[in-house]
Amino acid sequence: MTSILLINDTSDQNNWGCQATTSALKGLLADHVANLELKTITLGQIRKQFRAYKSYPFGSNKRVFEWFSGNDHENTKGTKLIRKIKASSSVPIEFFPSVSDEFDDIARAWIKGQGGPVGRETLEKIKSSDVVILNGEGAMFSNTLKGQRPLFLMYLAKKYFGKPSFIINHSAHFMTSTPLLLSMARTVYPLMDMVLVREPYSSRNLQNLVGVEPEVVPDAIFSLRFDSSVPDFVQELKNLNSEYVCIGATSLAGVTSWKPYDAYCKLINKMKNLGFNVVLIAKDKADMFLKDIVKSTDASFFGPDRSFFDLYQLLKGSRLYISGRYHPMILASMAGCPFVPLNANMHKIEGLCELLEYPIRQTFDYFRLSSEIDDIIQVSETLLNAYEETSSKLKIYSEKFSLSSKRNITVIDTYLNWGRQ
Repeated sequence: MTSILLINDTSDQNNWGCQATTSALKGLLADHVANLELKTITLGQIRKQFRAYKSYPFGSNKRVFEWFSGNDHENTKGTKLIRKIKASSSVPIEFFPSVSDEFDDIARAWIKGQGGPVGRETLEKIKSSDVVILNGEGAMFSNTLKGQRPLFLMYLAKKYFGKPSFIINHSAHFMTSTPLLLSMARTVYPLMDMVLVREPYSSRNLQNLVGVEPEVVPDAIFSLRFDSSVPDFVQELKNLNSEYVCIGATSLAGVTSWKPYDAYCKLINKMKNLGFNVVLIAKDKADMFLKDIVKSTDASFFGPDRSFFDLYQLLKGSRLYISGRYHPMILASMAGCPFVPLNANMHKIEGLCELLEYPIRQTFDYFRLSSEIDDIIQVSETLLNAYEETSSKLKIYSEKFSLSSKRNITVIDTYLNWGRQ
């Protein structure tokens, strides 16, 4: 039996890309590794916060508790009153390092049993694993816990337990004003047995900022396979008098409470004037403002109750997709649906366009969408006029990447002689 620890299992997130890319990685592992024992640390677990009571509460010998992350250790509901009482009687407690210079001190503390509940559970998984893999999806772009904590775990696994360690399937964007994550990357990345990034922009970023030369391997989602059935909701769209296009939001929708309602309404109306029905796409909470636009524009809505398999089938029937959501844009490419790229919270959209050698490399600015609409329509018309050619090229690249993306998993064969060829 081969035991593999997958850190940053994002299947617990309400996001099509997070669900699809982890599903793809798990599928590749199951297909490639004989007698696989797969252990995971989910993104939800990575983000867990803890607090410690100032003194032991009456009737309890538990001082450290999880802070209302949906799985509170004391089984209390996170009402405002309970939160207020527990907050006033406790203080935050951190079991992870805050800067890279703390890595060794915290690692030794964990090994001595001072890592709290998260340390005990995680150490057991690391020690009992043959290989440790970090799925870097959505983690390496800002000074957040979902980036910092996994890097510490990889450092711990490699330096203190000598585990074959790999960072795969990710975009690396360390250009922030406060270089907390960058300093951690400079500490951890050079120790790894192999680093794989999913687009060339990240490769240049790592070479220039971190000093390592990663291998460019397309996102694992390219390895997914979809059946040819046409769901009822897609057939209903096809039965309408005109073809349809899909419009989504971008990861920037979650950065601010401001939403470009008027700009989207204008964009939808212009697409309708071109003779297309419009389907608005949203799953993430930040994107749900699109549902509010449906009533005033007579657009259709494809929402969070649908799976990424459904999304692929929807995009397969669409003539165009306007979005800044990375993985749905990959699904569009696999389905042969040309896309108009909006910008995102990092360079991954530009990187994807470069990887695909796409004719449109410049992304459109979500925060000034009203000023970009005329240019978006012009590019849309160009892509629609060249639909067959663009669609064919996207399918060719996607088919090529369906094979090369498997290296996200087969890369570990270099270090262990058990992978199935």
